[in-house]
Amino acid sequence: MGARIFARFTQYTDHRQWQTSSVNLGGWFVLEPFITPALFQKYQPAAVDEWTFSVAMAADTANGGLSQLEEHYKTFIVSNPKSLPVL
Repeated sequence: MGARIFARFTQYTDHRQWQTSSVNLGGWFVLEPFITPALFQKYQPAAVDEWTFSVAMAADTANGGLSQLEEHYKTFIVSNPKSLPVL
């Protein structure tokens, strides 16, 4: 059955002309040390995931506590994608 669906899909789609645009929102919706290492560096080795990171950040009132996340969210998405660095 799956092969038939795939054959039907490829029959009507010219993959050489098929273009897609996407955005990776990992690091905005999900905080992990491998996605946004700069956020986690200050709280290592205790912060290994979003939960332990949030607990450590909330306790760090000297540096703004959880308001540090608000700054991250404000700067994570930009309105002009041309201002992003080319990797």
